[in-house]
Amino acid sequence: MPQANGLVYDTAPFEPRCFAQHIGLWMIEPRWFSAAVAAVRAGSFEAPIQDQNVDMPLYMIDGDGIATIELNGPLMKGDSKFGGTSMVRSRRAIRRASNDDDVRAIMLSIDSPGGTVAGTAELAADVKAATGVKRVHAHIEDLGASAAYWIASQADRITATATSEIGSIGTLAVIEDSSGKAEAEGIKVHVVSTGEFKGSFVDGAPISEGDLAYLQERIDNLNSHFLSAIASGRNMPPKQVRELADGRVWLAREAKAKGLIDGVGSVDAARDRLLQVAKSRPARTMAALKIAEAELG
Repeated sequence: MPQANGLVYDTAPFEPRCFAQHIGLWMIEPRWFSAAVAAVRAGSFEAPIQDQNVDMPLYMIDGDGIATIELNGPLMKGDSKFGGTSMVRSRRAIRRASNDDDVRAIMLSIDSPGGTVAGTAELAADVKAATGVKRVHAHIEDLGASAAYWIASQADRITATATSEIGSIGTLAVIEDSSGKAEAEGIKVHVVSTGEFKGSFVDGAPISEGDLAYLQERIDNLNSHFLSAIASGRNMPPKQVRELADGRVWLAREAKAKGLIDGVGSVDAARDRLLQVAKSRPARTMAALKIAEAELG
């Protein structure tokens, strides 16, 4: 139940799983990713201090029964000492809000470059499931890229401020071939394994064309789930989604013209519309809510 200040808290302790979850494939805006990696390497990326004894808010309910769930910063599967949003906690928030009698509708407030592949499909699925219970709108302020857009695409409606950037649809991995550096230092790395690809990408070992082809296949297979989800969530032909999935981001009005979002405006306007739809049918069914949405144009 919400506290007196309208916040619903998560009492699970903060348990960062940093090392493992930062290694792997990403669905993230590349400029942000490159800048973050450079900052970590330079030692200038300071991890925020998290008091593990303080309960963390899952969402806030306003006086009209709109629950706001924030997806800010990089999206990680679990807690990270570098900040951002835990998708496990976000799933918990979506599920609890869906079953909270005090919640009339759900607003996803998004400002994120995306995040890890791990955790994204599950959170997106929970957003989709929530639309079968309550009206769910996503509003993007500043950035809704890659994994963040996948999640937003499962909401009933997406809006964004005029200067927001939307898109960066795709999956990436960054692999460095350090074999030249190792050789220059007089080091030769031998990989003894049970299969051709079992030792792929070991630091200091040469990266072959076969290794890169194998990684490309993995990325393409994962990315196909991303594109299928967008096609389903946005009711968009797969061919159109593939044409948009070249990694570019667009400002809100262009994103709307391409069918990636439904409206351009302020968060207040988005909230007012969500409330209007949610209040239009007191004894509501999802079919009635869809009709109310269509009547608003």
